[in-house]
Amino acid sequence: YVGERIYAVAYGVAMRSHDPDEVGPLALLVYEKVFAGGDPPAHVLLRDYARGVIERAIRLDADIAVDLSLIRPPYRSSWPRIPDEEEVEALIAEHRTSGDSADLALCVDHIRFSVSSGDFGAYVIGRRATFPWLSLPLTEDPWLSPEERTQSLLTRLSEGERLAWEEYDGTRLRASFILDFGHLFDAADDSDDPEPVMQQSADENGIDDEPAGAVDEYQISIDSLWEQLMAELTEEHRSELLDILAARDILGRTGPRFDPQSAQRYIIWRVFDLGWTVARFGEFDRSVNWRAGREAAKPERIGKKYQWIGYHEMLAYLADHYQYRPLFTVDEKLRRYLGPWQEYVRDIDPSWLPVSVKGGENDQDPVWCRGLEYAEWGDDLSHQEWLASTEDLPQMEGVLKVANPDTGVHWLVVDGNFSWEQPHPADVDRFDAERRRLGFSVTGYFILDENADHFPEWIGSVEGWRRGMQSQRLTGNVFFGEYGWAPAFEYHTELADTETAPTKEPEWATYPPPAAVAYESRSSDFDCSENEGSNTLLPNQELIQCLGLRWSGRGAEFLDEFGQLAAFGTTDYGGGRAVLLIREDLVRRYVAQKDLVLCWAVTGEKMTLGGEAMSTYRGRLNITGFYRYTEGEPNGSINCTADVPGNVGDDVLDGP
Repeated sequence: YVGERIYAVAYGVAMRSHDPDEVGPLALLVYEKVFAGGDPPAHVLLRDYARGVIERAIRLDADIAVDLSLIRPPYRSSWPRIPDEEEVEALIAEHRTSGDSADLALCVDHIRFSVSSGDFGAYVIGRRATFPWLSLPLTEDPWLSPEERTQSLLTRLSEGERLAWEEYDGTRLRASFILDFGHLFDAADDSDDPEPVMQQSADENGIDDEPAGAVDEYQISIDSLWEQLMAELTEEHRSELLDILAARDILGRTGPRFDPQSAQRYIIWRVFDLGWTVARFGEFDRSVNWRAGREAAKPERIGKKYQWIGYHEMLAYLADHYQYRPLFTVDEKLRRYLGPWQEYVRDIDPSWLPVSVKGGENDQDPVWCRGLEYAEWGDDLSHQEWLASTEDLPQMEGVLKVANPDTGVHWLVVDGNFSWEQPHPADVDRFDAERRRLGFSVTGYFILDENADHFPEWIGSVEGWRRGMQSQRLTGNVFFGEYGWAPAFEYHTELADTETAPTKEPEWATYPPPAAVAYESRSSDFDCSENEGSNTLLPNQELIQCLGLRWSGRGAEFLDEFGQLAAFGTTDYGGGRAVLLIREDLVRRYVAQKDLVLCWAVTGEKMTLGGEAMSTYRGRLNITGFYRYTEGEPNGSINCTADVPGNVGDDVLDGP
């Protein structure tokens, strides 16, 4: 546990540096201590942090001589001896009787329950250790699903064999559909509706509208076509097909999965092997968190700490010895173990360590960067009157462009969320008080000048809303300091690309992604390194590369080529106020070089929360708008649509 965190510190330092002469010696030291011998410690997180230091040095072109095959998986280790169930029971009994009281002895049962049946066993071990790894050693040929084996066989069939297969398989699929939905066709025949109930689904599947009575005919023909197929296939192909079909019935698409009970037994044994005893830790573990629920953010038992060590060791052994095969992964490149970021196993992010004060506020972000404040709560207005009012809305021009009062430097808010809530009485719980709220978001895009006029049309389309009205996100377990360069970032970027379906859009609608990327810390995870969750925004890769920006190593700050602050994202602790600002002169330089226009899409709402509003709908004011950065200023307008009971109407507020 201590060793893991030491290497986490080392990686945090390496991510913050851009100097190869600084990172190189650190990377060599880590290489010698962890990887040079060819058998790094069997701990999946320790390896990950240590590897990251060396990967960072390589990225910076540091002058280091390392064997890349030793720092990247698969690694070498000896498979541990895993006790059987009888040995585990004997171990539990031995430690239960070592306690001074039956009450303390319950801590032993707690360890076994947590690992075998509790949340740790079900959601940590069961979810991660069972599904991605097969019970097949890495030394064997990679496992192929029945579907993959079938496709491979089809490429080797003769023309006659292939035609016999296609006729059989097509008839089998047609019969399967009729068997599943034939009763709906019967219902259609009995109704007055001339259109069959399943007509659309049948058409979509390439199946004509046929009566349910055709099922018997299909069943008869399937047997005949199967006999014809068997007769047509060569003996070798016939044997292979029968073997594939048998494997499909036994294993389906999942394959032979590693037994999670083996992992559980190892972890239980490892807790006691590491030194946990009732005498040492029973009193503490019995008293800590006895009132806590199932939330992750709480102090842990010492026994739980040992469970985590055993678990992270077990993952390392699995990665070293068994085939990695996530469910439903179709890309062959993603079917091998590359790092713990694939299974969301990573713990603390040593590159993102913001500090919040009580209440979630962050004393590092200047007030001026959040634009205008709002306090027009309409104390003399009814809820319906306040919701329908548009005159009190902040002027977007003052939100999208702000100035540092100390330096006079102007900044553009290229992306962000803004929200304000009416203060509630101090002696009333926040959720019991009926209060008014205004919130909106702005999403900035850098768009080709020739396409900018089409921006409102695109962003108002279904595809535009799906792709554009939210910031991109650092997906998976990508650390903040890994953005743009690390193997974890490259893996999840490639994964996102393979999962993005092609879209049919007009030529002008090939808009780039939003200008900002969102990062969200994982305070809900078991590490508890942050008291509260936080998120921030950072420039997308195109902006970083074209403007020559680099991360300062402090918060979400990015520096220009001269070391001056160029862009920064504020830190939000749940208040909906994270924004990304880029220095105005850099934006002007960027759009001039690329012949681009900065455009913003605005969405928001006024609403009433809490108190009686939780059971009675008060209404809503929906806000949408479009702005462009032209002649040094944001220009545009917002459209407000009131959805208020008894008072529905539209109003348009024009920009300058």
